[in-house]
Amino acid sequence: IVAEKYAFFKGAIRFLFQDENGNATENSWNEFNTKWGEAKAYFNENPESKQSVMNSEYDNAKLLKALISRFTPENYWDVLNYRHRTFNNLSDSWRYYLLNNKIFGPIHQIMMGKNEIKTLEKSSDEARNRLYQLSNTDLLDFVMDKIPYSWIRGYHNHTAIFPSSTGIFINADNRDVLLHSDYISICDEYIVPKTKFLFGSDINFKYNGVNFQWRRTDYVYLLDESKNWIIKGTTAQGEKTYYCFAASGIENKDEFVHNLNCLISQANNAPCFNNCPNKERETNTDAMS
Repeated sequence: IVAEKYAFFKGAIRFLFQDENGNATENSWNEFNTKWGEAKAYFNENPESKQSVMNSEYDNAKLLKALISRFTPENYWDVLNYRHRTFNNLSDSWRYYLLNNKIFGPIHQIMMGKNEIKTLEKSSDEARNRLYQLSNTDLLDFVMDKIPYSWIRGYHNHTAIFPSSTGIFINADNRDVLLHSDYISICDEYIVPKTKFLFGSDINFKYNGVNFQWRRTDYVYLLDESKNWIIKGTTAQGEKTYYCFAASGIENKDEFVHNLNCLISQANNAPCFNNCPNKERETNTDAMS
C-alpha cells in the first residue's frame, strides 16, 4: 500500500513483484523488498509536476542508459523506434518503461540493483548500433539536457532523434567529417560534446573562410556572406540552380574537401580540378527539398 502511493506509481507497482518473464511467483515476491528499496533510491517520493522524478544521484541519463543497454534488438523496435517521447526523466516516460510488457527482463535487472551500463559494441545491425549509440556514448546525456521531448523517427531520409524542429541525425556518420578536417570550422551550437554527432538538420560551416551549408537533403551548398545559397544559373524551365554537390556518396575527408574547393573555383569562374567528381554532376535544382 505504501509503495502504491509512492512517487508517480499511482497503484501500478507490478514491476516490483514480477520476475524477468513478467510472472508473479513466490520467488519474485521474495524479491519485492529489494526492488522496493531500489525504487526509493531511484525515484523521488514527491516529484514536482512535469519535473524530473529522479533522486539527485540519478537525475541524469545514467539509469536510462543502463536500462537501454539491456535491451535486445527486438526491444529497440518495440519500445524505442517511432514510439513514446521517452528521452527524459519525467513520470510519463518512466511509467512507459516500468509497466511495458516488452521489457520485463531489463526492468527486472535494474530494479534488482543492476544499474551499471553494460558495454555494447558498434554494429552493422541497425538496432544493435542504435542501442550502442544511446547507451554507450554521451549522445543520450546531450539529448536529455537539450531535447528531452524527442523520440526516434524518420526525417528527410535520415534516422533522427527529433522533437518538432531541430534534432540529431544518428545515421549520418559521414557528417563528422566537419569535425575532423583541416580548415573547416563550425559553431559550438552544432556539436554534441564527446560524440561524432551534430545537432541540427542543416549545418552551416566555414572552409578556408568561405561559407557552406550541409543541408538535410545531404547536399552541400556554397553560401554568400549573408549565408544564402549562391545561384549558379537558371534552367530552361525557369528553375534556379546552385553551387552544390551530393555529399551522401563521399567516402573520406580528402574527397569532401576536394568538392569544396571545386565549388569555390566554379563560383570564381576558375577551371575545376582535374578528375573532379563535380565536372559531370548535375547540380541540385530543388531549393526547398
